[in-house]
Amino acid sequence: MKTLGLSLLLVISCIGITFSQVIPDSAAYLGQTPPGATRKIFNLVTDPGYTAVEKIAVSPDGKEIYFEETNGSWTSFRFKYYRYSNNLWHGPVSLFSGYYCLSQSPDGNYLYFENNSYKDGWISGKQDTTWDQPSRFLKNFNVHSLNYTGQGNYYLSSNPVGGLGQRDICKLVIVNSDTTLAGLGLPVNSSANEGDFYISPDESFMIVMSNRPGGLGSTDLYISYKKSDGTWTNPKNLGPSVNTAGDDFGPYVTADNKYLFYESGYSGPSSIYWVRVDGLIDSLKYTNYVPYLKNPVPDQTTGRGQLFNYTIPDTTFIDDDGNNTLTFSARLANGNPLPSWLSIDPVSAAFSGTPDSLQVLHVKLTATDPAGASASASFMINVIEPNAIESQARDKGVRIFPNPTNGHVTITSNVFKDKLVVIEIFDIHGKIIQTDTFRNKISLDLTSRPKGVYVAKMLIGNEIFIGKICLIGG
Repeated sequence: MKTLGLSLLLVISCIGITFSQVIPDSAAYLGQTPPGATRKIFNLVTDPGYTAVEKIAVSPDGKEIYFEETNGSWTSFRFKYYRYSNNLWHGPVSLFSGYYCLSQSPDGNYLYFENNSYKDGWISGKQDTTWDQPSRFLKNFNVHSLNYTGQGNYYLSSNPVGGLGQRDICKLVIVNSDTTLAGLGLPVNSSANEGDFYISPDESFMIVMSNRPGGLGSTDLYISYKKSDGTWTNPKNLGPSVNTAGDDFGPYVTADNKYLFYESGYSGPSSIYWVRVDGLIDSLKYTNYVPYLKNPVPDQTTGRGQLFNYTIPDTTFIDDDGNNTLTFSARLANGNPLPSWLSIDPVSAAFSGTPDSLQVLHVKLTATDPAGASASASFMINVIEPNAIESQARDKGVRIFPNPTNGHVTITSNVFKDKLVVIEIFDIHGKIIQTDTFRNKISLDLTSRPKGVYVAKMLIGNEIFIGKICLIGG
């Protein structure tokens, strides 16, 4: 971080600051009557032709309220603020121009914002009664909605490598002189635009803007809670007391978690609203979490006339309720039932059956929690001739030797190089008798197994290779 210097862009001592004064409840928030569970407009004075937009910020002592305004074309941005002193609110007073999307540090001593090209992050520090001239804090990070927490972490929305959507919520990772972005991944991020968000100073919860199935409008506000392992829960919609059929975004929650401020109506007449949410933040934490798809199911290949067995990994679906009582069902993607040869165990999520013809199945797998909420995944089962499976393995240079074998088997391929290989060994009845993981080369010990024919199924990412092992001793 650059050292902040060259201060005094704005002198605010002229307002008559009295630090010892405590603001009375009747004067808090510009003296406006606080809302309950029904949102209401928070009135802010703007210049002619300008509208209050995006985020506001309230100082920890409640005596300063910062906001931003923009013209009708969103090409000109200004920061302004009110200050309470001598039993009166003063302002709004102009602060900075040409910057956008402000936030304040938990101690109230720093403001963070960006230039309106969504490129760089900027910072201003408070020195007694003045604010420093803005200093560039992050360069070329596609910065938006920069948040600094009481845990000493920076979060922002950007476009990380391997991101999921138009913008993802990321954590800024600073190691010595290296600064990188780490996307928070699923379920906080999605294929939608998670551009605007607020994270509480203690990082216990996050309010995020998104557009997800079942939402009320173009963009809604959702809440996610931090889990003990450092990951985040599947976000829950804040519901109709907050969200509308239009756009709801730019969230900010006061330090006591009592009020949520946000902008609503980007696609039409827009205003800053506030609503009381402390009860909502607490209660939603204990309502049912919808399970979500964490890892896609890889496509499967099996041979005609051969027993097919595949169990969905435990890491495929996540249920943040933590009760591990998901039940599983499957149909074809077109809604028809599975063919008669294929079945699924609703508890273990194990598919099994012996196909009698060549076919390609498009399967939709559904995981349902005890409350009836569900998530789905789609994958293919490709049934081909058994000799085609062996040819596929040979074409990829998969070599099984010695074969036939007395029990010690080595499997190699250029495909395995520097990759993790998961291998499953099946007996003639289709039962998995051995599972292991290897890198570069597979070494098996089957000396304790009875002689006969075994099937080795190797998984590398989404690729599957199948070969036969003939055991002649043991």
